[in-house]
Amino acid sequence: MGIEMAIIGAGVSLMAADAAAQGTTDVGKYNKSIADRNADVADNRAQQRVFQAGQEVVAFREDFRALNDASAQAMRKNGVVATSGTALDVLMANAEEAEKDVQMIKYNAAAEASDLREKGVNERLRGELALYSAKNEARAIRMKGISDAFKTGYNIYNA
Repeated sequence: MGIEMAIIGAGVSLMAADAAAQGTTDVGKYNKSIADRNADVADNRAQQRVFQAGQEVVAFREDFRALNDASAQAMRKNGVVATSGTALDVLMANAEEAEKDVQMIKYNAAAEASDLREKGVNERLRGELALYSAKNEARAIRMKGISDAFKTGYNIYNA
């Protein structure tokens, strides 16, 4: 009866090791899915940031146009010809500054989007690493279970 119990114990031990290994693999898959979701969120945020920058540029240009029109109207009201000389230089300088601001909005948005995409890449890599690590740990658990079963068999044989 002792031999039968030892064999049953070895079998149960093998099954438990396999269940533990499967649980470890499942955790790795879950962690990978979370990392993939986080990566998708980062990618979506990157796209949203670029879109938002486009909206900011449109709003800025509308505001600038209103300001520039008001400046030109004030000059005309005061009898200044806004199509030449200092008045034109002022309007052109304002336009150049506005364009610099627009380019800065676009640049900052592109930099933020790039950072967010990089975060997405890092999340995907983290997920892949979690899954790889879980699979290796599961393999080690299974190997230990098999090794323990062989040790039990060896001890039964030599008993």
